[in-house]
Amino acid sequence: MDYESGNGSQFSFRTVESPPDEHGRVSEYTSVSAYVDNVAYTGKLDQHPDEVDEGELLNSLEPVPVECIHPLFQQEFTKAPPYDPEVHYLKSPSFTYDDCQPGKTFVAECVLNEVKALELIRKHPHPNLVKYYGCVVRDGRITALCLHRYPDTMVDYAYCGISGARASMFAYNIENGIHHLHSLGLAHNDINESNICVDEHEQAVIVDFDSCLPFGEPLMKGTSACADLDAWVSSKENDLDYGLTTIEEFLPVETRKQKADAEAEMADELSS
Repeated sequence: MDYESGNGSQFSFRTVESPPDEHGRVSEYTSVSAYVDNVAYTGKLDQHPDEVDEGELLNSLEPVPVECIHPLFQQEFTKAPPYDPEVHYLKSPSFTYDDCQPGKTFVAECVLNEVKALELIRKHPHPNLVKYYGCVVRDGRITALCLHRYPDTMVDYAYCGISGARASMFAYNIENGIHHLHSLGLAHNDINESNICVDEHEQAVIVDFDSCLPFGEPLMKGTSACADLDAWVSSKENDLDYGLTTIEEFLPVETRKQKADAEAEMADELSS
């Protein structure tokens, strides 16, 4: 559950499983993530998100150690231009309470990996990969990524109704974007309908590169690692076998498996 207050503060509630205790027991809690005056806060509550009142919420918040979620800016990276809300979307790190404990840098490492991938894409752009403008920097650390603001997500677009022809075009766009990304030696590793936007020309654009890594690198996050126990490293197969199949199942298009089955059936008929 996410909401924004009247003064622009942003709050996110997520039900999270605590790590197993010494007896292997797992409990759930509500993790609170917040940005107030562009400063990150986190909190932990025992109540369900729907049961939290404003007083409890505010009392639970504590500042996030910057090193947990904001990596150091490196000189070879690009600094973002002045923010234009009509053009730019600022992507701030997402995190849970457990991510923000002293000494933990998992989120910061994910941000750093995403910046490295986006910097390479910026040098070798493609219309079906997100447009990246640079890093928002404060006190020498990356606080947000400045990306192009797209008018729609594919999920919202499809919710309003989508023709078979348009769905096929989206699938074609996504596959083209994947092949270009692979030509750079990178795999996205988290291709799914939630990570696709639609641009001003009604073309599908792949976004969310926080799981993107060079081939063979151990995965840090991404649905492919959860879906296939063999998919613990960055690979083309994560995008082409799992990712594209996920897209095809979401869109009203003839899947590659259906095409292959039809072709095999036709071949059998011709040979008999």
